[in-house]
Amino acid sequence: MSLKSFLNGVAYGFILGVLFAPTSGEETRRRIAKKAADIRDSVKEKYNDIADTVGEQYSSIKEKISDIENDSETTYKTVRGENAGLFE
Repeated sequence: MSLKSFLNGVAYGFILGVLFAPTSGEETRRRIAKKAADIRDSVKEKYNDIADTVGEQYSSIKEKISDIENDSETTYKTVRGENAGLFE
């Protein structure tokens, strides 16, 4: 099941529960608005958490690639310097 399907199910279930609960129309609208705001805030928080995690992973991978590049260049120069006479 996808996250989107799950969230849709939660939203529909809540709305149906509120609509069939014995409360006034004004109270029902207030509850729906509050729950919608709660869901929106929750989704924003999850999005920000995911964005932060992806950003951290990207930075980590970028740093590792840079380290590998530097190590490769150093190794190449060392091998080239040690074998300079062999390739002439």
